[in-house]
Amino acid sequence: MSNKPHLTQNQINKIKESFLEYKDNTKLTACEIAKEMGLNNSTVSKWFQKLFGEEYSRISIKKFGWNRILTDNQIKYAFQKYKNGTPMVDIANVLGVKSDSLKVRMRKLIGDEYKKIAKKYKIEHSRIKRQKVPDKKIKEMFEVYKNRAISLTNIANNVGIAESSLIARFKFLFGDQYKIIARKRRDERKVTKKQYREAFEKYKNTEISLTTLSNNLGVQISTLAPTFRKMFGEKYLEIAQKKQDSVEICKKGKIAEKIAFEYLKLIDKDPIDIRGKAFIKGTLRRPDFLIDNTFVEVKTYVISLTGNGRLKGYKEIVRDYLNKETKTGKIINKGIIISTSNFTKEVEEQAKKDNILLINEKDMSNVFTKNNRNDLVELLNDI
Repeated sequence: MSNKPHLTQNQINKIKESFLEYKDNTKLTACEIAKEMGLNNSTVSKWFQKLFGEEYSRISIKKFGWNRILTDNQIKYAFQKYKNGTPMVDIANVLGVKSDSLKVRMRKLIGDEYKKIAKKYKIEHSRIKRQKVPDKKIKEMFEVYKNRAISLTNIANNVGIAESSLIARFKFLFGDQYKIIARKRRDERKVTKKQYREAFEKYKNTEISLTTLSNNLGVQISTLAPTFRKMFGEKYLEIAQKKQDSVEICKKGKIAEKIAFEYLKLIDKDPIDIRGKAFIKGTLRRPDFLIDNTFVEVKTYVISLTGNGRLKGYKEIVRDYLNKETKTGKIINKGIIISTSNFTKEVEEQAKKDNILLINEKDMSNVFTKNNRNDLVELLNDI
């Protein structure tokens, strides 16, 4: 198993359960399962192969239609439809094969004529993608990006421009406002090795801190520090120790908890700090704060329905604390989840059903501004 991606036993069990649905549902793909679990498509495929071997290979081939027999006449007819403007995906769906499979067959049977048409369509498609999108549309999309947990990739596809172009437009129109959001969501992490090397040279030879460097690169400090450690090893650790930057890496979670604690007091709640205390019967797990019979959990990332690796999801948080008995005999029957970033749409919908209160960055910022707590607004923006 050493050459397979490392997963928890819980994730492996979920993959086993998902395979049964994958087997029975002809339209369900490994990619969709991976998205639901918060994993890479290749990770799910490798584990399916490891756990189910030939059965998975047989089902996968059947689903993708590579072994479906098509006559030459069917392929020629399909090419005429393609030549006349029908999308390849639509033709492939009618024939019961995947578009990649149909492309290969057309290339073999039709030859240069197919290649010529395909090249023409590719150029036209690229031209459409390069069409200028007005600033008004970009501003509308930024509002969507700011207020919803949607990726840059999805927005770029919706608008019809390259992701790199969208990022450049966001930076030009919104500057630091965009950078703060992108950094909090761990979005736009396309920093090259060359940029990391240049940043490390600056870190080594000047007084610049990891915090400033991470802001300049547009990545989180929790991303930059491990990258430096991986690329430069002992050399980085020696410099970080001299600068005492190793302390900064641990600050983010504590700052978020401090901000959340102040927020709760400003909205007239009376939180009890139970961090580091075994407060719930039968477990060492505990939330950050308790308000009467309500748990309060604080996170710094966009919270999804299910967790991914060390990042807990909504379901795990609720499972750990809701309806649990404290050592004082209280039953925790309500919950507040605070994110200094945001929540996915699925979490917002589920929280309404569970009667769990969600508080995001915008909610806290509004309260801090209303109460003239600019110090807390600045801390919130710096996380």
